[in-house]
Amino acid sequence: MITHFDVNGKKIFFESFLDGDLIYSCEFKNNRKHGKEFCVVDGEEIVIEYINGKKVK
Repeated sequence: MITHFDVNGKKIFFESFLDGDLIYSCEFKNNRKHGKEFCVVDGEEIVIEYINGKKVK
């Protein structure tokens, strides 16, 4: 797991790997999900978009 922070210490990006392959990543703004969340479930890639912590339909 790798978490990236801005100069103020707020989380801006998180990613997780399994055997060198990216299995999860998520962008943050003001410590809320903001942008694309990517995950792999049972071999299927899923992308969900968030704006200010709320899922975009």
